[in-house]
Amino acid sequence: MKKCEFSCRHYLGIGEGNPFLALEKYGLAVREANNAKPNVYDFPTLCGWAVGNLTKGRDINNSAALIGEMDEANKCGLTKYTKVAVRLEPDTYCYRDGNTEQGWWDDAHWSHFGHLVKPYETFAKWCAAVKERNGIPFTYFQSSMPSDDFAKAHPDWMLDNDISKLNLFHRHHLPYVHYDYTDPVFKKYMLGVWQRLHRDGMIGIKFDYPESAWNPNGGFEDSTATTTSAYRQLFSLCRQGLGSEGHIHERCLGENNAPPLDVCAGIVDIQRNAGDNNKFEAKYVSTSGLRWYKARSVFSYYPDSKSIHNHTTSVRQALFTMLALTSGRIELATPFEMLTPDMVHEISRIYPMYFGLKSPRPIDAFIGSKDPKVYDLELTKDWHQVALFNGEYTKNEVSVSMSKEMVQGGLALDATASYYVYDFWKDTFVGKLKGTETITASLDSLNCAMFSVHKVQDVPQLVSTNRHILQGWMELKDIKWNEAAKTLSGKASVIGGEEMRIVVASNNWKFVGVKAEGATAKWEKHPAGDALKILVLESKDTKEVGWRISYKK
Repeated sequence: MKKCEFSCRHYLGIGEGNPFLALEKYGLAVREANNAKPNVYDFPTLCGWAVGNLTKGRDINNSAALIGEMDEANKCGLTKYTKVAVRLEPDTYCYRDGNTEQGWWDDAHWSHFGHLVKPYETFAKWCAAVKERNGIPFTYFQSSMPSDDFAKAHPDWMLDNDISKLNLFHRHHLPYVHYDYTDPVFKKYMLGVWQRLHRDGMIGIKFDYPESAWNPNGGFEDSTATTTSAYRQLFSLCRQGLGSEGHIHERCLGENNAPPLDVCAGIVDIQRNAGDNNKFEAKYVSTSGLRWYKARSVFSYYPDSKSIHNHTTSVRQALFTMLALTSGRIELATPFEMLTPDMVHEISRIYPMYFGLKSPRPIDAFIGSKDPKVYDLELTKDWHQVALFNGEYTKNEVSVSMSKEMVQGGLALDATASYYVYDFWKDTFVGKLKGTETITASLDSLNCAMFSVHKVQDVPQLVSTNRHILQGWMELKDIKWNEAAKTLSGKASVIGGEEMRIVVASNNWKFVGVKAEGATAKWEKHPAGDALKILVLESKDTKEVGWRISYKK
């Protein structure tokens, strides 16, 4: 008798009245039960298909054009801050004669249909060229939509070994004939496909139309298989072939009677939770933001590619901020060749991508907000990053109480303490607020404010930086106060040729001097007054810089 693939586990949460904490405990239980360790999408991705089809730009969905885009990514300076991914999408459909790349999945067919072109007519050549340009190669598979000629060549690899309905007209994503992912010979073939692509240098795979592989009517070669186990096999084979470092992407929309499920937890890294679109709207923040309790711990989520060149500066800043916080993935429908210096600067403020197990809580989710406006990322008990987002189409005031309980839409901070609040995008000190006060922002449509909130200490402390939207969490480390030496010190990841500005609160201590290792350092006054000072670090090369500020009482 065949051993069952699954073990049955149950989760029962009792005694936690806070829905945020209860759901987060559940998310961590799902992570543990499935040994989920999703890979980080620590880079923006350019979708070759979206530029031409959603943004209506020129067709760049071929290997040569995407190498040109990699050159543009380097030229505009984006790769100074982060690697970038480009995704080639071989997406020929059945409407001509029923024959496509699907099922064959080899260089000859990808070339025949115009996706692999000279001088990059093989995936091995294309992947090597992408990596030479500091890039990450991705491609695309249709989950279970076989080419007619492939099905005719391998009828025994299809469900029920039946291709009698192959020639019936159908919409491209609703074929009557599907692969049988439980067939042992087909499984061996598919594993070989993934292993070959892995040898070619492929890093990531997007699976489109996964509902086509969800087959509740059965027809499996393996008589013990279930709908779920057969569906998982598609992704399991890919994971086995690409290895643990491969990035596996499941478009999960619940189409064609297939519910959006967590059954690929522990296999898949990211799920797409919106239909084809290149828009920025509140609902695309909410689709991921309301899954915060599983985001990053079990999966990443994202709402498809986004055009950025058609937005104002403040809307772009909100797009990058809110998707970085709620999604952890930025996919672009604007080609690199269209990026301005301002756009590069804005994108660079979200990398490296935050990927802690905690995701920002949609604080007003349980008080009647369809699209939450307040997101709170608790980095430590005394350090919160708070985003206020106006998803409406009119100007609005968005606010959050610092001391109200979470279930009441507050941050649940210490009402007896005081907090420094600093606005990242405006580079403005909001003030030293009492814990009983409210953080408020007047925001235009689709705008956000990103605040760093630090509990006031008795010694000098970090308040903000200009490098990253998390204002010190990603780009600084080992920050500590040495009571004996009277120094505040740390290490900073400084970008070559760019000033890093670190805002520090002196807290009634007197500045003595500053030192930096391998970089120039200077001390500046802050426009807000004597309570704050700015440590400015600059290096010709990108490097980690140790710094130390000396004080006296």
